[in-house]
Amino acid sequence: MGANDIVDLAQNQLTRRRRDRFISKVFNRKEKQFLLASTEVSTKMWIYWAMKESGYKLSVQCGRMKRFIPLDFSCELINQHIGSVRVDQFHFKSFVFQTRDYVYCETYLNPSERFVHNVFESTLAVGMTSNELYRQLAEDTEKRCHFKPGSVQIKKNVYQIPQLYVNGKQQPIRVSLTHDGKFGAYLVSSL
Repeated sequence: MGANDIVDLAQNQLTRRRRDRFISKVFNRKEKQFLLASTEVSTKMWIYWAMKESGYKLSVQCGRMKRFIPLDFSCELINQHIGSVRVDQFHFKSFVFQTRDYVYCETYLNPSERFVHNVFESTLAVGMTSNELYRQLAEDTEKRCHFKPGSVQIKKNVYQIPQLYVNGKQQPIRVSLTHDGKFGAYLVSSL
């Protein structure tokens, strides 16, 4: 199982006061110490946020149906690109990708499970929308798997977890979607 989250850094610039308030409400003592000791406080803050968000999505896939309380999720960066997220009895591994424009995180229960991902920029002036993200995933899946155009649909189940359908039939494929600002991304288990 895998889940993802993306943060558009340009859209999420905070004043120092708002940033510090956000940190005080969302992160535990150990996380705060790490963030405030960093030379890149804002970027590291969004990395930890993306880890918490993707950890939450993954915990829902694992059957944890609680609402998202960021302090329930404990994050730690092992190095610049690898981290861990803990919540309840779960211990997940995270992979962080960072550019000057966004922070992207993938979190896995079993990191050896094979997934395909794509991060892309919106072509719309308003930024990334759910419909654009669904369309991109459907089109990419049709091309990658040689399905007939228009045969792939994305629908959310009762727990708001995206499901992939081909010709109206649900597929045993795990899907995670994320968008923020002008960026979107999907994470899909291999067919």
